[in-house]
Amino acid sequence: MMLTGTAALAVTVDGSPVPVDLTARIVSARVATRLGLPAQAELAYSVVRGSGAELGIFPLGAALTVRLEGDQTPLFAGQITASALVHGPDGATQIRVRGYDKLHLLRKRQQLRYFSDVTAVQLAEQLCGPDGISVSADETGPQFQRIVQYSQTDFELLRETCSSAGLYPVLSGDELRLCTLRGSDDFLPLELGRTLFDATVEANLDRAAQGFTAFGWDRQSAKLFREQVGSPRGGATVPTGPDLSTLGLDGELMLLDQQGATATEVAARAQAELDVRAASTVTLRGTAAGDAALRAGVCVEISGVAADFTGRYVLTEAIHTVDATGFHTTVSTEPPAIPAARPSTAITLGTVTDVADPEGLGRVQVRLPAYGDPDVGWLGVLCAGAGKKRGLVILPDVGDTVLVALSHGPVGGVVLGGLYGGEKPPDAGVDGGKVKRWSMHTDDGQRIIVDDGAHTITVANRGGSTLSLAPGKVTLHAETDLDITAPGKTITIKAKAVEFMREE
Repeated sequence: MMLTGTAALAVTVDGSPVPVDLTARIVSARVATRLGLPAQAELAYSVVRGSGAELGIFPLGAALTVRLEGDQTPLFAGQITASALVHGPDGATQIRVRGYDKLHLLRKRQQLRYFSDVTAVQLAEQLCGPDGISVSADETGPQFQRIVQYSQTDFELLRETCSSAGLYPVLSGDELRLCTLRGSDDFLPLELGRTLFDATVEANLDRAAQGFTAFGWDRQSAKLFREQVGSPRGGATVPTGPDLSTLGLDGELMLLDQQGATATEVAARAQAELDVRAASTVTLRGTAAGDAALRAGVCVEISGVAADFTGRYVLTEAIHTVDATGFHTTVSTEPPAIPAARPSTAITLGTVTDVADPEGLGRVQVRLPAYGDPDVGWLGVLCAGAGKKRGLVILPDVGDTVLVALSHGPVGGVVLGGLYGGEKPPDAGVDGGKVKRWSMHTDDGQRIIVDDGAHTITVANRGGSTLSLAPGKVTLHAETDLDITAPGKTITIKAKAVEFMREE
Protein backbone atom coordinates (compact mmCIF):
# COMPACT_ATOMS: atom_id res chain seq x y z
CA MET A 1 0.00 0.00 0.00
CA MET A 2 1.58 3.31 -1.14
CA LEU A 3 0.92 6.45 0.90
CA THR A 4 2.00 10.03 0.42
CA GLY A 5 3.53 11.57 3.48
CA THR A 6 2.44 12.24 6.97
CA ALA A 7 -1.12 13.21 6.12
CA ALA A 8 -1.96 9.49 6.05
CA LEU A 9 -1.35 9.11 9.80
CA ALA A 10 -3.96 9.10 12.56
CA VAL A 11 -2.68 9.36 16.13
CA THR A 12 -4.76 9.03 19.30
CA VAL A 13 -3.79 9.62 22.93
CA ASP A 14 -5.96 7.88 25.54
CA GLY A 15 -8.51 7.29 22.79
CA SER A 16 -8.76 10.94 21.69
CA PRO A 17 -7.34 12.13 18.35
CA VAL A 18 -4.44 14.54 18.46
CA PRO A 19 -5.78 18.08 17.72
CA VAL A 20 -6.08 18.86 14.03
CA ASP A 21 -3.70 21.81 14.10
CA LEU A 22 -0.98 19.67 15.71
CA THR A 23 -1.67 16.76 13.37
CA ALA A 24 -0.95 19.09 10.45
CA ARG A 25 2.50 19.72 11.91
CA ILE A 26 3.66 16.12 12.29
CA VAL A 27 7.18 15.78 10.93
CA SER A 28 7.70 12.03 11.05
CA ALA A 29 6.61 8.78 12.62
CA ARG A 30 8.79 5.73 13.12
CA VAL A 31 7.55 2.35 14.36
CA ALA A 32 10.07 -0.45 14.93
CA THR A 33 9.25 -4.11 15.59
CA ARG A 34 12.03 -6.56 16.44
CA LEU A 35 11.99 -10.18 17.54
CA GLY A 36 12.39 -10.46 21.28
CA LEU A 37 11.79 -6.77 22.03
CA PRO A 38 8.79 -4.50 22.65
CA ALA A 39 7.66 -2.53 19.59
CA GLN A 40 8.73 1.12 19.69
CA ALA A 41 7.06 4.23 18.25
CA GLU A 42 8.69 7.64 17.83
CA LEU A 43 6.74 10.72 16.73
CA ALA A 44 8.04 14.21 15.92
CA TYR A 45 5.90 17.36 15.67
CA SER A 46 6.99 20.89 14.84
CA VAL A 47 6.08 23.57 17.38
CA VAL A 48 5.06 26.90 15.91
CA ARG A 49 4.81 29.03 19.02
CA GLY A 50 7.81 27.45 20.75
CA SER A 51 6.17 27.51 24.18
CA GLY A 52 6.09 23.76 24.55
CA ALA A 53 2.55 23.90 25.93
CA GLU A 54 1.48 21.23 23.44
CA LEU A 55 3.80 18.77 25.16
CA GLY A 56 0.99 18.29 27.67
CA ILE A 57 -1.06 16.58 24.98
CA PHE A 58 1.24 13.58 25.41
CA PRO A 59 1.28 12.74 29.15
CA LEU A 60 3.59 9.92 30.22
CA GLY A 61 1.74 6.64 30.66
CA ALA A 62 -1.08 7.59 28.30
CA ALA A 63 -2.30 5.07 25.73
CA LEU A 64 -0.85 5.81 22.28
CA THR A 65 -2.19 4.50 18.99
CA VAL A 66 -0.72 5.15 15.55
CA ARG A 67 -2.60 3.98 12.50
CA LEU A 68 -2.75 4.63 8.80
CA GLU A 69 -5.89 6.29 7.48
CA GLY A 70 -8.33 3.63 6.35
CA ASP A 71 -6.39 0.80 8.03
CA GLN A 72 -8.23 -1.03 10.83
CA THR A 73 -5.09 -2.60 12.30
CA PRO A 74 -2.93 -0.08 14.20
CA LEU A 75 0.64 0.40 13.11
CA PHE A 76 1.37 0.76 16.82
CA ALA A 77 -0.57 0.42 20.07
CA GLY A 78 1.09 0.99 23.41
CA GLN A 79 1.91 3.61 26.00
CA ILE A 80 3.84 6.87 26.02
CA THR A 81 7.06 6.37 27.98
CA ALA A 82 9.03 9.52 27.08
CA SER A 83 8.46 13.01 25.69
CA ALA A 84 10.87 15.83 24.94
CA LEU A 85 10.99 19.41 23.70
CA VAL A 86 13.92 19.79 21.30
CA HIS A 87 15.25 23.25 20.45
CA GLY A 88 17.40 23.14 17.33
CA PRO A 89 20.31 25.45 16.44
CA ASP A 90 18.19 27.02 13.71
CA GLY A 91 15.56 28.11 16.22
CA ALA A 92 13.11 25.39 15.21
CA THR A 93 11.42 23.48 18.01
CA GLN A 94 10.02 19.96 17.96
CA ILE A 95 7.97 17.81 20.28
CA ARG A 96 9.26 14.25 20.27
CA VAL A 97 7.24 11.41 21.74
CA ARG A 98 8.34 7.82 22.32
CA GLY A 99 6.26 4.83 23.33
CA TYR A 100 6.43 1.05 23.66
CA ASP A 101 3.83 -1.66 23.32
CA LYS A 102 2.46 -3.43 26.42
CA LEU A 103 5.39 -5.83 26.50
CA HIS A 104 7.45 -3.02 28.04
CA LEU A 105 5.43 -3.37 31.25
CA LEU A 106 7.37 -6.53 32.00
CA ARG A 107 10.52 -4.42 32.18
CA LYS A 108 9.06 -2.56 35.14
CA ARG A 109 8.38 -5.62 37.31
CA GLN A 110 10.86 -7.67 39.28
CA GLN A 111 10.19 -10.32 41.90
CA LEU A 112 11.97 -13.03 43.87
CA ARG A 113 10.19 -16.26 42.99
CA TYR A 114 10.53 -19.62 41.32
CA PHE A 115 8.58 -21.58 38.73
CA SER A 116 8.43 -25.38 38.71
CA ASP A 117 7.87 -27.63 35.70
CA VAL A 118 6.89 -24.92 33.22
CA THR A 119 7.42 -24.43 29.50
CA ALA A 120 8.28 -21.06 28.01
CA VAL A 121 4.62 -20.73 27.01
CA GLN A 122 3.38 -21.37 30.54
CA LEU A 123 5.93 -18.93 31.95
CA ALA A 124 4.82 -16.27 29.46
CA GLU A 125 1.19 -16.80 30.45
CA GLN A 126 2.01 -16.23 34.11
CA LEU A 127 4.15 -13.17 33.42
CA CYS A 128 1.82 -11.53 30.88
CA GLY A 129 -1.55 -12.53 32.32
CA PRO A 130 -1.84 -9.48 34.63
CA ASP A 131 -1.62 -7.21 31.55
CA GLY A 132 -4.41 -8.96 29.67
CA ILE A 133 -2.03 -10.50 27.15
CA SER A 134 -2.78 -13.95 25.73
CA VAL A 135 0.00 -16.24 24.50
CA SER A 136 0.44 -18.44 21.44
CA ALA A 137 3.53 -20.25 20.23
CA ASP A 138 4.97 -21.90 17.15
CA GLU A 139 6.32 -24.61 19.50
CA THR A 140 5.96 -25.14 23.24
CA GLY A 141 9.63 -25.94 23.82
CA PRO A 142 11.01 -28.06 26.68
CA GLN A 143 9.64 -28.19 30.18
CA PHE A 144 11.99 -26.46 32.60
CA GLN A 145 12.12 -28.26 35.93
CA ARG A 146 12.93 -25.15 37.93
CA ILE A 147 13.37 -21.48 37.03
CA VAL A 148 14.47 -19.01 39.68
CA GLN A 149 13.85 -15.30 39.17
CA TYR A 150 16.29 -13.38 41.31
CA SER A 151 18.00 -10.49 39.51
CA GLN A 152 15.99 -10.26 36.30
CA THR A 153 12.97 -8.19 35.47
CA ASP A 154 9.97 -10.14 34.22
CA PHE A 155 10.96 -9.22 30.67
CA GLU A 156 14.56 -10.37 31.08
CA LEU A 157 13.35 -13.65 32.58
CA LEU A 158 10.92 -14.18 29.69
CA ARG A 159 13.51 -13.37 27.07
CA GLU A 160 16.22 -15.57 28.60
CA THR A 161 13.87 -18.53 29.02
CA CYS A 162 12.45 -18.20 25.51
CA SER A 163 15.95 -17.88 24.10
CA SER A 164 16.90 -21.18 25.77
CA ALA A 165 14.03 -22.78 23.87
CA GLY A 166 14.78 -21.07 20.55
CA LEU A 167 11.68 -18.88 20.84
CA TYR A 168 11.31 -15.12 20.38
CA PRO A 169 8.46 -13.07 21.88
CA VAL A 170 6.72 -10.53 19.66
CA LEU A 171 3.45 -8.76 20.54
CA SER A 172 0.59 -8.17 18.14
CA GLY A 173 -2.33 -6.36 19.75
CA ASP A 174 -3.04 -8.25 22.96
CA GLU A 175 -1.52 -11.54 21.79
CA LEU A 176 2.07 -12.48 22.49
CA ARG A 177 3.45 -14.87 19.93
CA LEU A 178 6.50 -16.97 20.73
CA CYS A 179 7.93 -17.68 17.32
CA THR A 180 10.87 -19.68 16.03
CA LEU A 181 13.15 -18.50 13.25
CA ARG A 182 11.23 -20.78 10.89
CA GLY A 183 8.34 -18.34 10.62
CA SER A 184 4.81 -19.21 9.56
CA ASP A 185 3.48 -20.90 6.43
CA ASP A 186 1.83 -17.65 5.30
CA PHE A 187 3.99 -15.13 3.48
CA LEU A 188 3.96 -11.66 1.93
CA PRO A 189 5.44 -11.24 -1.57
CA LEU A 190 8.13 -8.59 -2.16
CA GLU A 191 9.38 -8.02 -5.70
CA LEU A 192 12.55 -6.04 -6.35
CA GLY A 193 11.77 -2.97 -8.45
CA ARG A 194 8.13 -2.91 -7.43
CA THR A 195 7.36 -3.41 -3.73
CA LEU A 196 11.02 -3.84 -2.76
CA PHE A 197 12.95 -0.66 -3.58
CA ASP A 198 16.43 -1.83 -2.63
CA ALA A 199 17.87 -5.02 -1.22
CA THR A 200 21.14 -6.44 0.02
CA VAL A 201 21.17 -10.22 0.04
CA GLU A 202 24.22 -11.89 1.49
CA ALA A 203 25.59 -15.41 1.82
CA ASN A 204 28.09 -15.68 4.65
CA LEU A 205 30.11 -18.57 6.06
CA ASP A 206 31.29 -16.69 9.16
CA ARG A 207 28.67 -18.18 11.49
CA ALA A 208 27.71 -21.28 9.54
CA ALA A 209 27.39 -24.61 11.37
CA GLN A 210 26.11 -28.03 10.38
CA GLY A 211 25.27 -29.21 13.86
CA PHE A 212 25.90 -28.90 17.57
CA THR A 213 26.78 -31.32 20.34
CA ALA A 214 25.79 -30.03 23.75
CA PHE A 215 27.42 -31.32 26.92
CA GLY A 216 25.46 -30.63 30.08
CA TRP A 217 24.77 -31.73 33.62
CA ASP A 218 22.13 -31.60 36.31
CA ARG A 219 23.36 -30.36 39.67
CA GLN A 220 20.63 -32.21 41.62
CA SER A 221 20.83 -35.71 40.16
CA ALA A 222 24.48 -35.37 39.01
CA LYS A 223 23.42 -36.74 35.62
CA LEU A 224 25.53 -35.95 32.58
CA PHE A 225 24.02 -35.25 29.15
CA ARG A 226 25.39 -35.35 25.62
CA GLU A 227 22.85 -34.21 23.04
CA GLN A 228 23.26 -33.70 19.29
CA VAL A 229 21.16 -31.58 16.92
CA GLY A 230 21.60 -31.21 13.18
CA SER A 231 18.37 -29.86 11.67
CA PRO A 232 17.92 -26.08 12.04
CA ARG A 233 14.52 -24.45 12.47
CA GLY A 234 15.02 -21.38 10.35
CA GLY A 235 17.17 -19.79 7.75
CA ALA A 236 16.24 -18.54 4.32
CA THR A 237 14.52 -21.04 2.04
CA VAL A 238 16.59 -20.46 -1.09
CA PRO A 239 17.98 -22.80 -3.79
CA THR A 240 21.56 -22.74 -2.47
CA GLY A 241 23.37 -21.63 0.64
CA PRO A 242 26.89 -21.49 2.06
CA ASP A 243 28.53 -24.90 2.35
CA LEU A 244 31.28 -25.39 4.91
CA SER A 245 32.64 -28.34 2.95
CA THR A 246 34.12 -25.81 0.51
CA LEU A 247 36.51 -24.93 3.35
CA GLY A 248 37.18 -28.57 4.14
CA LEU A 249 35.19 -28.36 7.38
CA ASP A 250 32.41 -30.54 8.76
CA GLY A 251 30.79 -27.64 10.64
CA GLU A 252 30.18 -29.64 13.82
CA LEU A 253 30.48 -27.40 16.89
CA MET A 254 30.05 -27.88 20.64
CA LEU A 255 28.26 -26.23 23.54
CA LEU A 256 29.95 -26.96 26.84
CA ASP A 257 28.92 -26.80 30.50
CA GLN A 258 25.19 -26.49 29.86
CA GLN A 259 23.01 -26.66 32.97
CA GLY A 260 19.76 -28.56 32.57
CA ALA A 261 17.59 -30.92 34.58
CA THR A 262 16.78 -33.02 31.51
CA ALA A 263 18.33 -33.99 28.22
CA THR A 264 15.51 -32.08 26.50
CA GLU A 265 16.57 -28.80 28.14
CA VAL A 266 20.18 -29.27 27.06
CA ALA A 267 19.18 -30.21 23.51
CA ALA A 268 16.91 -27.15 23.27
CA ARG A 269 19.85 -24.82 23.94
CA ALA A 270 21.87 -26.49 21.20
CA GLN A 271 18.89 -26.24 18.83
CA ALA A 272 18.49 -22.53 19.59
CA GLU A 273 22.16 -21.90 18.77
CA LEU A 274 21.92 -23.90 15.54
CA ASP A 275 18.79 -21.96 14.50
CA VAL A 276 20.61 -18.63 14.89
CA ARG A 277 23.61 -19.91 12.94
CA ALA A 278 21.41 -21.14 10.10
CA ALA A 279 19.48 -17.86 9.92
CA SER A 280 22.77 -15.95 9.73
CA THR A 281 24.11 -17.70 6.63
CA VAL A 282 21.77 -16.08 4.07
CA THR A 283 20.31 -12.71 5.04
CA LEU A 284 18.29 -9.89 3.54
CA ARG A 285 18.26 -6.19 4.33
CA GLY A 286 16.24 -3.79 2.25
CA THR A 287 13.64 -1.05 1.92
CA ALA A 288 10.11 -1.92 0.89
CA ALA A 289 6.98 0.01 0.09
CA GLY A 290 5.30 0.84 3.37
CA ASP A 291 3.07 -1.97 4.55
CA ALA A 292 1.78 -2.32 8.12
CA ALA A 293 1.65 -6.10 7.63
CA LEU A 294 5.45 -6.24 7.47
CA ARG A 295 6.37 -7.04 11.06
CA ALA A 296 8.99 -9.03 12.94
CA GLY A 297 8.17 -12.73 12.71
CA VAL A 298 6.43 -12.44 9.33
CA CYS A 299 7.61 -14.55 6.39
CA VAL A 300 8.26 -12.80 3.06
CA GLU A 301 8.91 -14.25 -0.38
CA ILE A 302 11.53 -12.34 -2.34
CA SER A 303 11.57 -12.25 -6.13
CA GLY A 304 13.38 -10.20 -8.76
CA VAL A 305 16.81 -10.92 -7.26
CA ALA A 306 19.40 -13.47 -8.40
CA ALA A 307 18.01 -16.99 -8.56
CA ASP A 308 20.24 -18.22 -5.73
CA PHE A 309 18.64 -15.67 -3.38
CA THR A 310 15.04 -16.02 -4.56
CA GLY A 311 12.88 -17.57 -1.86
CA ARG A 312 11.41 -17.09 1.57
CA TYR A 313 12.90 -15.20 4.49
CA VAL A 314 11.67 -14.56 8.03
CA LEU A 315 11.74 -10.93 9.11
CA THR A 316 13.49 -10.31 12.40
CA GLU A 317 13.12 -6.53 12.16
CA ALA A 318 10.71 -4.18 10.41
CA ILE A 319 10.97 -0.40 10.82
CA HIS A 320 8.12 1.68 9.41
CA THR A 321 8.86 5.33 8.60
CA VAL A 322 6.25 7.88 7.56
CA ASP A 323 7.45 11.39 6.70
CA ALA A 324 7.18 14.03 3.98
CA THR A 325 8.73 11.64 1.44
CA GLY A 326 6.11 8.97 1.97
CA PHE A 327 5.78 5.63 3.75
CA HIS A 328 8.45 2.98 3.55
CA THR A 329 9.50 -0.04 5.62
CA THR A 330 13.07 -1.13 6.26
CA VAL A 331 13.35 -4.88 6.77
CA SER A 332 16.06 -7.24 7.97
CA THR A 333 16.37 -10.98 8.52
CA GLU A 334 19.58 -10.89 10.58
CA PRO A 335 18.67 -12.99 13.66
CA PRO A 336 18.88 -11.45 17.13
CA ALA A 337 21.83 -12.56 19.20
CA ILE A 338 21.17 -15.06 21.95
CA PRO A 339 21.36 -13.13 25.25
CA ALA A 340 24.78 -13.43 26.82
CA ALA A 341 24.96 -16.06 29.52
CA ARG A 342 25.17 -14.87 33.08
CA PRO A 343 28.49 -15.46 34.84
CA SER A 344 28.85 -19.24 34.93
CA THR A 345 30.20 -19.50 38.47
CA ALA A 346 29.71 -17.46 41.61
CA ILE A 347 30.36 -18.08 45.29
CA THR A 348 28.01 -16.87 48.00
CA LEU A 349 27.04 -17.53 51.61
CA GLY A 350 23.90 -19.38 52.56
CA THR A 351 22.01 -20.46 55.67
CA VAL A 352 20.62 -23.99 55.89
CA THR A 353 16.86 -24.01 56.47
CA ASP A 354 15.92 -27.69 56.04
CA VAL A 355 17.77 -31.01 55.89
CA ALA A 356 14.87 -33.48 55.58
CA ASP A 357 15.34 -34.21 51.88
CA PRO A 358 12.09 -35.91 50.77
CA GLU A 359 14.03 -38.07 48.31
CA GLY A 360 16.76 -39.03 50.77
CA LEU A 361 19.56 -37.79 48.51
CA GLY A 362 21.46 -35.93 51.22
CA ARG A 363 20.48 -32.49 49.94
CA VAL A 364 19.68 -29.41 51.98
CA GLN A 365 17.60 -26.29 51.50
CA VAL A 366 19.48 -23.03 51.78
CA ARG A 367 18.64 -19.33 52.05
CA LEU A 368 20.81 -17.05 49.95
CA PRO A 369 20.58 -13.62 51.64
CA ALA A 370 22.87 -11.92 49.11
CA TYR A 371 20.46 -12.93 46.34
CA GLY A 372 17.32 -11.76 48.13
CA ASP A 373 16.44 -15.17 49.63
CA PRO A 374 14.96 -16.83 46.52
CA ASP A 375 13.60 -20.35 46.89
CA VAL A 376 16.37 -22.37 45.24
CA GLY A 377 15.06 -25.81 46.08
CA TRP A 378 17.18 -28.70 47.34
CA LEU A 379 20.94 -28.34 46.84
CA GLY A 380 23.47 -31.15 46.79
CA VAL A 381 26.28 -31.15 49.36
CA LEU A 382 29.91 -31.84 48.50
CA CYS A 383 31.01 -34.95 50.43
CA ALA A 384 34.53 -36.39 50.55
CA GLY A 385 34.85 -39.72 48.74
CA ALA A 386 31.21 -39.72 47.67
CA GLY A 387 30.35 -42.73 45.54
CA LYS A 388 28.03 -45.70 45.42
CA LYS A 389 27.75 -47.11 48.96
CA ARG A 390 30.75 -45.13 50.20
CA GLY A 391 31.89 -41.69 51.26
CA LEU A 392 32.12 -39.42 54.27
CA VAL A 393 28.60 -38.15 54.95
CA ILE A 394 28.70 -35.04 57.15
CA LEU A 395 25.83 -32.73 56.25
CA PRO A 396 25.37 -29.19 57.56
CA ASP A 397 22.46 -28.74 59.94
CA VAL A 398 19.62 -26.23 60.09
CA GLY A 399 20.97 -22.78 60.92
CA ASP A 400 24.51 -23.50 59.74
CA THR A 401 26.32 -21.03 57.51
CA VAL A 402 27.54 -22.67 54.30
CA LEU A 403 29.51 -21.69 51.23
CA VAL A 404 27.54 -22.24 48.03
CA ALA A 405 28.88 -22.44 44.48
CA LEU A 406 26.33 -21.20 41.93
CA SER A 407 27.28 -22.77 38.65
CA HIS A 408 24.40 -21.27 36.63
CA GLY A 409 22.70 -18.88 39.01
CA PRO A 410 20.79 -19.92 42.15
CA VAL A 411 19.05 -22.75 40.34
CA GLY A 412 22.42 -24.49 39.88
CA GLY A 413 23.86 -24.32 43.40
CA VAL A 414 26.05 -26.85 45.22
CA VAL A 415 26.94 -26.58 48.92
CA LEU A 416 30.72 -26.74 49.21
CA GLY A 417 30.88 -26.87 53.01
CA GLY A 418 30.27 -25.02 56.24
CA LEU A 419 31.86 -21.89 57.66
CA TYR A 420 32.30 -21.00 61.32
CA GLY A 421 32.26 -17.30 60.51
CA GLY A 422 32.07 -15.42 63.80
CA GLU A 423 31.61 -18.64 65.80
CA LYS A 424 34.68 -20.19 67.40
CA PRO A 425 35.29 -23.83 66.37
CA PRO A 426 35.25 -26.44 69.18
CA ASP A 427 39.00 -26.91 68.71
CA ALA A 428 41.02 -25.07 66.07
CA GLY A 429 43.89 -27.51 66.71
CA VAL A 430 46.61 -24.86 66.59
CA ASP A 431 49.62 -25.12 68.92
CA GLY A 432 52.77 -23.06 68.58
CA GLY A 433 51.60 -21.49 65.35
CA LYS A 434 51.07 -24.86 63.67
CA VAL A 435 48.07 -27.11 63.15
CA LYS A 436 48.62 -30.07 65.48
CA ARG A 437 45.14 -31.56 65.78
CA TRP A 438 42.36 -32.61 63.47
CA SER A 439 39.02 -33.21 65.08
CA MET A 440 35.39 -34.01 64.37
CA HIS A 441 32.72 -32.86 66.82
CA THR A 442 28.96 -33.43 66.84
CA ASP A 443 26.47 -31.02 68.30
CA ASP A 444 25.70 -33.55 71.06
CA GLY A 445 29.32 -33.84 72.25
CA GLN A 446 30.70 -36.88 70.40
CA ARG A 447 34.21 -36.35 69.02
CA ILE A 448 37.17 -37.89 67.24
CA ILE A 449 40.55 -36.20 67.73
CA VAL A 450 43.75 -36.91 65.81
CA ASP A 451 46.57 -35.19 67.75
CA ASP A 452 49.99 -35.00 66.12
CA GLY A 453 51.38 -33.08 69.08
CA ALA A 454 50.58 -35.81 71.61
CA HIS A 455 50.76 -38.54 68.95
CA THR A 456 47.32 -39.79 69.96
CA ILE A 457 43.99 -40.68 68.42
CA THR A 458 41.00 -40.29 70.73
CA VAL A 459 37.38 -41.32 70.29
CA ALA A 460 35.04 -39.98 72.99
CA ASN A 461 31.34 -39.60 73.66
CA ARG A 462 29.43 -37.03 75.66
CA GLY A 463 29.24 -39.38 78.65
CA GLY A 464 33.00 -39.40 79.11
CA SER A 465 33.77 -42.87 77.72
CA THR A 466 36.93 -42.82 75.59
CA LEU A 467 39.22 -44.90 73.46
CA SER A 468 42.71 -43.43 73.38
CA LEU A 469 45.55 -44.66 71.16
CA ALA A 470 48.86 -43.27 72.45
CA PRO A 471 52.48 -44.28 71.66
CA GLY A 472 53.03 -45.88 75.07
CA LYS A 473 49.56 -46.98 75.95
CA VAL A 474 46.13 -47.77 74.53
CA THR A 475 43.31 -46.97 76.92
CA LEU A 476 39.65 -47.96 76.78
CA HIS A 477 37.73 -46.08 79.46
CA ALA A 478 34.03 -46.68 80.09
CA GLU A 479 31.81 -44.45 82.22
CA THR A 480 29.07 -47.10 82.00
CA ASP A 481 28.81 -50.86 82.09
CA LEU A 482 31.18 -52.44 79.55
CA ASP A 483 30.20 -55.50 77.53
CA ILE A 484 32.65 -57.50 75.45
CA THR A 485 30.72 -60.01 73.36
CA ALA A 486 31.43 -62.24 70.40
CA PRO A 487 28.38 -64.48 70.03
CA GLY A 488 29.40 -67.81 68.58
CA LYS A 489 33.00 -66.62 68.19
CA THR A 490 36.24 -66.80 70.15
CA ILE A 491 37.75 -64.05 72.30
CA THR A 492 41.53 -64.25 72.48
CA ILE A 493 43.56 -62.23 74.99
CA LYS A 494 47.31 -62.55 74.44
CA ALA A 495 49.95 -60.67 76.45
CA LYS A 496 53.14 -61.13 78.47
CA ALA A 497 51.10 -60.65 81.60
CA VAL A 498 47.38 -60.31 82.21
CA GLU A 499 46.07 -58.58 85.31
CA PHE A 500 42.46 -58.47 86.44
CA MET A 501 41.75 -56.01 89.22
CA ARG A 502 38.54 -55.60 91.16
CA GLU A 503 37.70 -52.06 92.18
CA GLU A 504 36.93 -51.71 95.89
